[in-house]
Amino acid sequence: MTRLLFLVNSLPAAGGAEQFVLNHARRADRGRYDVRVAQMGGSETLRGAFEAIGVPVVNLGERRRPDPRALVRLYAYLRRERIDVVQAHVAFSVLCARVVGRLARVPAIVVTEQAMVGQYPRATQRALEATARLANACVFISRASFRSWQKVLPSVEPLIIPNGIDARAVAARAAAGRDAVRAELGLAPDDIAFANVARLHPDKGQATLLAAFARAALPRARLFIAGVGPLAAELRAQAAGLGVGERVRFLGERTDVPRLLGGFDAYVHPSRAEALGVSVLEAMSAALPTIGAAVDALPEYIADGATGWLFPPDDAAALAERLRAVAADLAGARAVGRAGQARMFRDYDIGASVAAYEALYERLLARVS
Repeated sequence: MTRLLFLVNSLPAAGGAEQFVLNHARRADRGRYDVRVAQMGGSETLRGAFEAIGVPVVNLGERRRPDPRALVRLYAYLRRERIDVVQAHVAFSVLCARVVGRLARVPAIVVTEQAMVGQYPRATQRALEATARLANACVFISRASFRSWQKVLPSVEPLIIPNGIDARAVAARAAAGRDAVRAELGLAPDDIAFANVARLHPDKGQATLLAAFARAALPRARLFIAGVGPLAAELRAQAAGLGVGERVRFLGERTDVPRLLGGFDAYVHPSRAEALGVSVLEAMSAALPTIGAAVDALPEYIADGATGWLFPPDDAAALAERLRAVAADLAGARAVGRAGQARMFRDYDIGASVAAYEALYERLLARVS
């Protein structure tokens, strides 16, 4: 049996990469793969979800990061457990997999690039470029991500596997949870609930969303933002300063996002950089009319006016206009939401992603057998 280790920085609930790893672990062929997870430190929010499906998790670090001792522990773990494949996600873990995995003589090192060039600090970017050849394969989660990395690594192979999701399961949980979620959130039948699920970080554009929400001036509209991050206090202050503090709720870190989505009427993703956008895929799977910034990978699956709507990034006026249009024609917006859901079912299912990864692992292991 192939010993497969997923390596991640940490296990927060809101991370798209971490949610993909969880979905991958759920769908992995357990007859062929002995699946484990190692985190380099940080949050353990999703640990219970992995253990509930029989996937053991080891935390090599502590809640702070980076923890230099985690590198030594990773080397020891890889050697002791005789790991056959390391699958790493997110920059720090990617670097660890490449360097420590190579030192530990792991037969197959696969890394997944979850971001666009330029999203990392300069030192991290340089380290990723310098160690690129240490991995046996590098996967990109969108065509946009691949194109951005091709500029700095011109010989990189165009190996693209989107972070698929369990779209039908998301749809079912959202539909089943609608009435209960709206009651929990205190929403009246005629309230219009807009939502955003993302880290509270400048890259995610929530400042533009708040400005647009205030500008749209929709008295029956409510805005719910789920996630944690360094901008939490600043965004709350902005909402209050714009006079919409009573109509904006920050929900913090949530582990029930698919269920939560069922209570909303539309989803907004104003990101300034997005290599894929797993939270957008989930919202569209829940049939939510979705508005996204026309940036990076989002136009790969949000077809403006067909499966959702696009607006210029950082353009609060354009976003406000779209918020008003959705509120004015919810029936038409819901038809677009259903078209987006059909796209998710067809093109972004987790089963196809897992099959592509497992085929890649087998090809790489065949080379060293």
